[in-house]
Amino acid sequence: METWAYFKSYFRPMIRVKLRTQFQAKQADELTEEVLKALLEKFEQGEPKDPSRIAECVSGVCDDIARRAIRVSQQALRASS
Repeated sequence: METWAYFKSYFRPMIRVKLRTQFQAKQADELTEEVLKALLEKFEQGEPKDPSRIAECVSGVCDDIARRAIRVSQQALRASS
């Protein structure tokens, strides 16, 4: 199995579970794909430098994207009121 395909199959369920604690299923699925895309970009840039920090990197990117999604939805709610 290709490395990226293995990585996605390993981390996708964990990312989705983490996001499902804050978002509905459809949005969690969309954000999961966004996290994976952001991780691929990070990996292509040589991050993380220490392979033992991959799980920490995944968690950090997931948290960043979740915070951004929450911020965007809060801004949309304020704009509509």
